[in-house]
Amino acid sequence: MPVLLICVIIFAVTLKYKLRSVERIEKKQEEDFLQTERKASLPVKRDLGTLPLLSISLESLPFQENTSGKLASYETTIRDLASQKICNLTGISNTDLKLKYGAGNLELLSTYEQNYILLIQTLTNWGTHLYHIQNYQESKMVLEYAVSCNSDMRQTYITLARIYKKEDQIDKIYELLSHVESVSTTLDLKKAIYGVLNEYED
Repeated sequence: MPVLLICVIIFAVTLKYKLRSVERIEKKQEEDFLQTERKASLPVKRDLGTLPLLSISLESLPFQENTSGKLASYETTIRDLASQKICNLTGISNTDLKLKYGAGNLELLSTYEQNYILLIQTLTNWGTHLYHIQNYQESKMVLEYAVSCNSDMRQTYITLARIYKKEDQIDKIYELLSHVESVSTTLDLKKAIYGVLNEYED
């Protein structure tokens, strides 16, 4: 039998074996996923006592009297959210949420997460608006509060870095860079924030 033919046969047998191994692994992974999903989807409610809820400190924010327009809208939204339950569930899958807290609580958890998203968006928009009307100190207060809530919005960091640059607080920009590394967000967004902040280092 020619050597080439023998090599072809060996390659074909090896390839077939590897393909079967891959199929077995994929089938096992799919079965494990379906089993986990079935377990997670049981209509139960578990204790939410360990849920890391976020409490809004109204005293930490620069509310004003007799505001109107956008400022009034931002302030009203934050005040309303202060009486709601808020939770940052970024990066946690629905399956993991159902496993830990029960499928029966998923809708409630979704509401808490939506409250968090609204909080971060409102703080960022509020702080950015204050920056544009040159209320830099109040803008800084709002945006620093957004950072303390682990905002993953790029505009939060862009505007805050600009304020620090104006105040010649380069050390604060480095603190922002360190904070970004711990934020639960996508790698691409981390890189984008890091790149934007780097523009204001020098």
